[in-house]
Amino acid sequence: MLLAVILLLLIVFVFLVCNQLYIDRIIPDRSLMRTDLQFKNYKDRIRLLVLGDSFPASAVNPEFLPNSFNLACSAETYEQTYLKMRKVLNEKNSVRVILMPLDIHSFARYRDHYLFSHVWYWSHYASYSELSRLMKTSRFALFIKSKFPVLGFSLRWIARKPAIIIRGWRRYDKTFAVSKTRREEAREVLAMQFKEYKDIDAGFWDVFLRIIDLALAKGKRVVLIKYPLTESYFDEFKKYYDIKPKEFYGIIKKRLAKYKNIKILDYQKAFLDDALFADPIHMNVQGAELFTKRLARDLKRLRIAS
Repeated sequence: MLLAVILLLLIVFVFLVCNQLYIDRIIPDRSLMRTDLQFKNYKDRIRLLVLGDSFPASAVNPEFLPNSFNLACSAETYEQTYLKMRKVLNEKNSVRVILMPLDIHSFARYRDHYLFSHVWYWSHYASYSELSRLMKTSRFALFIKSKFPVLGFSLRWIARKPAIIIRGWRRYDKTFAVSKTRREEAREVLAMQFKEYKDIDAGFWDVFLRIIDLALAKGKRVVLIKYPLTESYFDEFKKYYDIKPKEFYGIIKKRLAKYKNIKILDYQKAFLDDALFADPIHMNVQGAELFTKRLARDLKRLRIAS
């Protein structure tokens, strides 16, 4: 009996040590935490805040957009964007303009399996009660996941080379143009994004409007951006999906008609050269530079940014 107790205590001790090592050594190297740290160090100079998923995360390079920061995150939903923006705007800030994605896939509920998977991160943006409601998980389970993140440990995080992050922007070095399977890659992405798409998700639309309402209530300008995509993506989209982008965006514009301080910028077909992308949907280094310079010129022309 005594031996069993000693063994149990030893196991608990080793677990706690491993968990603390994970917190001290692994988590600080994760892209989410590195981006947040950069944000804290730069927040007093931010006039333009970029939010959203991996589309803006790869496309907007703040080096070419003065006084901006890219707080977008891969696979982020409007629900997560709302929590991030709420925290930022409820604290002292110098943000004047919010840049948000307006893409069809953003209203498709295909990322639920990934939603708030990093509880140790999202617990900084929402209470356990709020996360419990969003994730349909008990607060106790969330507490355990948050305090003991080593439970979600994967060896791939050690093997993976840390991403290059510049004021939140994720650098992609690949060139989609050299791929011999571009059509197949585009179909794979589309199958993931629209496997259960039927219409604009009512829940996401509600949160989308809450984001806009909060930003406007705080005196911020809101710019909605349709981010660049590859020709392969559009070709496969037209082949396999009975979704009409023109009708979709027409509905969106009608629903947003009551808002007077919103601007929509469309770049979806402005950069169709595959050499500017790392894959069917993410711009690479060269693409991000060209796109961000174009975005900066347009914002200046529209007197949204200097």
